[in-house]
Amino acid sequence: GVPEQVPSDNVLVRVREFLPDAVKQGDRTMQAKRILKSLGLSVPLVLLVAGCRSTNTIVRVQGLGESTTAPTPQKAPATDTMMRVADADQLHVAVTASPAANADERVAAGLAKDVTGALVKAGYSVDAKTPDVAVSLTPEIREKDRLGSSHVFEGKVDAHAERVADRKILGQRVFKAGGRRELGRDKALDALTAALAPDVREWAVNVCRPGNVGLEARTVQVKLRSKKVSDVRFAADFVRQVQGIDGVTSCKLAGQDYGKREMNFRVVYMPEKLPQGLLNAIADLPGLQLEPQAP
Repeated sequence: GVPEQVPSDNVLVRVREFLPDAVKQGDRTMQAKRILKSLGLSVPLVLLVAGCRSTNTIVRVQGLGESTTAPTPQKAPATDTMMRVADADQLHVAVTASPAANADERVAAGLAKDVTGALVKAGYSVDAKTPDVAVSLTPEIREKDRLGSSHVFEGKVDAHAERVADRKILGQRVFKAGGRRELGRDKALDALTAALAPDVREWAVNVCRPGNVGLEARTVQVKLRSKKVSDVRFAADFVRQVQGIDGVTSCKLAGQDYGKREMNFRVVYMPEKLPQGLLNAIADLPGLQLEPQAP
């Protein structure tokens, strides 16, 4: 019930000055008690001063034959969970084409295929279920002329692209073109698709460029060594906490090696919101105890 006495800096200095002389005279314990008592400190404080560890901010009193220099701070032990960021992953894109009432599925399908191919060449991966970027095309057509079995079509495409996570519009535009006269309806529709596609394709690649999208995808590799946490529990905690970082739009477990206890997480984020870098942002999360590892 007695409040603990905390020695001031000048008292500790005096203890360090007098105690070495005291221990030379024989009974260092009794001498230490007398010194501390003369300084107005309680006897139990001897245990605090003489027995504190080097990690304590209070300078400890050394025993006979030991140095009385201040301790060197100890480095905290490294965590058992290592983490590194692999090479950049591909962003996911989905291209949909929904023809207007007076349009033909043939034109819509042709445009979607052409634009998707261009985006894949630009570095995207097609994923209709979990896209990072969505491109939608709405074509309209009308028959401009028909002479016997020959047809001429003209049309327009309402194109729209957005970042899925926050529905940010990356670009929108209407394209118009006319096709050549061809024998047969299907050939004439293909001619219209060929006339519309180049401009739509070029536009899609431009608005979906990384600098405009503002997203990066990375694979974060984690290796567990601690037996205190299960792989399933860690994976769930990792996804939940990383997903909560401001600037992270998606975090999912992409692969796992149960034998080696290694996990790959696909993380999509906005670099401008994480100036410290993705690895440092994850390492700062409480509870995961991750140690960044150089690639």
